[in-house]
Amino acid sequence: MPQFDFTRNLLSWKSFKQEFATHFPVWFLFLEALGIHNILMSNVPESWFEGVGISRHWFALLMLPMSLWFYAFYRLRLRDTQLDIDKPKVHRRVLLVAFGLPVLIWAWYTLFPSLRFELSARSLHRLFEFSNLTWAVVIMAHTAYYRGFARLATFFGVAFIYGWALENAGIYLGFFFEPGYLFYLTKFPAPLATMLGWSIVITCCITLIDYFREKSLRLRGSAALSALATTALAISADAQLDPLASFPGMWWRWHELLPPFWFGVPFCNYAAWFGAFFAFTFVYYRVFDRDDMSIWQKNWRLLVYAPSIAMFAGMTWLAWMLVWETIVPQGGASYPTVRILLETQAKFWPY
Repeated sequence: MPQFDFTRNLLSWKSFKQEFATHFPVWFLFLEALGIHNILMSNVPESWFEGVGISRHWFALLMLPMSLWFYAFYRLRLRDTQLDIDKPKVHRRVLLVAFGLPVLIWAWYTLFPSLRFELSARSLHRLFEFSNLTWAVVIMAHTAYYRGFARLATFFGVAFIYGWALENAGIYLGFFFEPGYLFYLTKFPAPLATMLGWSIVITCCITLIDYFREKSLRLRGSAALSALATTALAISADAQLDPLASFPGMWWRWHELLPPFWFGVPFCNYAAWFGAFFAFTFVYYRVFDRDDMSIWQKNWRLLVYAPSIAMFAGMTWLAWMLVWETIVPQGGASYPTVRILLETQAKFWPY
């Protein structure tokens, strides 16, 4: 794993290229958020925002959490570095990138709305699919080069199998649907792009949290706290992506019984993300923090645990949903999660 300290003064183009290449997973989280922010401001038709009853400008605020995570990464590195660099100058540049670029994009398309280039749902659908497949290849290559083939097996082997199971389970259970993609794995209903998305997000989130663990003895000593931090980071990313993906005719569609909670996305989505990420990363840190096993033994142990992790994730999600649907009114349907599960059961066991 590359060192997190600054290798150069980060004030020249050459040093920036080195920084960007070394810490690409961290940059990817920020750049993906910036790209979604740009799409929301420039490419999403105004009628879509009117349909959900939320202004485009409120959607722009969804960029803020990822800007804060990115800023925290560089702010801590600046604080702790022992190298002789112009810290105030680097800090200003970090601020401009983390917060200035999103504000600039928002201001540009707010002041000059005629420059927006609205895209159809089909075009955005294809853009998401091909970009996700491309990013997966890039992050796979980065992982193999900087972390070795064993870590590639962790994130794009074990984590991919885990994401494959979760993504297809959600569709088979009837909670969401992902039609209209070009690339699927045989007859499974989940597209390749979204399954690889789990590997991408797990890789990048664990990479960033690994840095905070280096700086925090409390995080480093607790798999549960580390898993909670990784889950918070993952949900920060998803809280921006899913509102875009859930527009009518976009990347996935939710069961009609699930009421919207966050920018058109049902609470069920975030309960599922919490369960999926917390379960996986908790076991991941428990296994990979051990010193008595090789990396391949750790990979094998994580793979063997994967079915149990998925069950733990499902139970955590269901517990969240039962509590949530008991406390919060769900519109016309009482306990919609239970009703959807019963509908699915009736399809498999009609009698």
